[in-house]
Amino acid sequence: MKKLFLAMICALVAQTMWASDYIYMLDGSEVEAKVTEVTPTTIKYKKMSNLNGPIYTVAKGTVFMIKYENGQKEVFLQQETATTAPSQAEPTAQNVLDETKNLVNAYGTSTMPGLVVYDNDKPVSVNGMALNEQDYLALAQKNCIPAYQQYMSGLSFKKKGNIMLGVGIPVFAVGLTVGIIGIYNYSNYYYPPMYRHDDFMDIDTAETLTYVGGAMIGIGGTVALGSIPFYIIGKNKRRGSFETYNKAIKEQQSSMALEFQAGYSSLGMALKF
Repeated sequence: MKKLFLAMICALVAQTMWASDYIYMLDGSEVEAKVTEVTPTTIKYKKMSNLNGPIYTVAKGTVFMIKYENGQKEVFLQQETATTAPSQAEPTAQNVLDETKNLVNAYGTSTMPGLVVYDNDKPVSVNGMALNEQDYLALAQKNCIPAYQQYMSGLSFKKKGNIMLGVGIPVFAVGLTVGIIGIYNYSNYYYPPMYRHDDFMDIDTAETLTYVGGAMIGIGGTVALGSIPFYIIGKNKRRGSFETYNKAIKEQQSSMALEFQAGYSSLGMALKF
């Protein structure tokens, strides 16, 4: 009886010492091993056929699952996807630009940038994150050059409109002032001589000021009003830039078809363009 009991204990100890872990790879292969360490990015193990041999290291992104000797299973598919998701610690448009455009996860799929939400001719957000003008330009320059060029053209028209308005209004204001002074002095000579003011300027000067003021009012007003088409064209171009950008992103998104292929002991993903 004692011999049988000792034999059972030895068998249990031997089973514990030589129990195997199984590492299932994404390519369908499996490795009988003794897992020594699991880090955030790698898995280290020894082959069961050579426990005294070297320690092997494999990237975590190539492993589907580990089945430990005690029957516990650890699946890395969802974990790897989570670790490659864009960081939400500091949600900025630059993060969207850097992480959504170039993000490639462990299964070879890429994440495209989202659509831009805009209010008339101003960017509002992308992927739920606030977006200012400079961020949008950086986004468009990397993802859709036509949209970038269209927005820059709109800014150019807006700048020209600002210049015209900045010149037209002061000229109009000065012309109005000069014209009022000229008319006020010129009107002095319509009164009978006994009611005229001697300190007023002579009639020729007053007449000249009146004409000069009128000309400046006309020029300034025309230039200021001429800025309106530039503002309208610039605004339409900037709004059209958002439409061009979103159209390009939609085309890129629709051109990507994901095909999941599942096998008996493997899991794969294919991209079709």
